[in-house]
Amino acid sequence: MQNISLTISDDTTTGVIALEMGDELLAAIWLSISVKKGSWWANRDFGSEVYKLRRAKYSETTKMKCKNYVEDSLAWLKTTGRADSIDVTVSDWLDTAGKIRGIVFQAVITKPDKTTVTFEDFVYVGAQ
Repeated sequence: MQNISLTISDDTTTGVIALEMGDELLAAIWLSISVKKGSWWANRDFGSEVYKLRRAKYSETTKMKCKNYVEDSLAWLKTTGRADSIDVTVSDWLDTAGKIRGIVFQAVITKPDKTTVTFEDFVYVGAQ
């Protein structure tokens, strides 16, 4: 398990929040999935299209789109040699009443040294 620490410093004029992650690869995964594809100033191909699912109606097709979007956003990790394999799974995210609220996705990345990094998040889906 990776260590994540959040440091907040504040003086009278500015506030700074610094997020330090114990693994650079975990940070790269988070950025790859969190940045809207086409919006990264340095590379228009960087990012994901997961954000599009917030307006999509829930269906099995939507779940497969989520899986594909996550896989596509992380593919660069393999082409650059930072990962040997990327395994993405998706499942329903249920509220306490059992109603589907969104999609949970999990990416397990196997590094060249055969250790793994796991990233899990969810996306709300639109009308259900």
